[in-house]
Amino acid sequence: KGAQQTLSGSISKYTPEANRALIVMHCAVNRCPFRSVADPLYIEEVELLRPEVIVPSPRTVSRDINEIYREGSKNVKEYFSV
Repeated sequence: KGAQQTLSGSISKYTPEANRALIVMHCAVNRCPFRSVADPLYIEEVELLRPEVIVPSPRTVSRDINEIYREGSKNVKEYFSV
């Protein structure tokens, strides 16, 4: 239960972490404002598709993106260190 096929054809199982990661990627790639996750129609859509999902707050999305940026920056800095 809970497994679904992704756009790439692989099978994935829902986890809150995977959901947050996907929301972060959506906001970053599409330049969506973090507050878009608080949109009542978005929340209604999520609840329709998967009622048990808790949509993260805009603040959580912002923190997640900043954490990914900080960690990624460390890797880039380390990569270019001589």
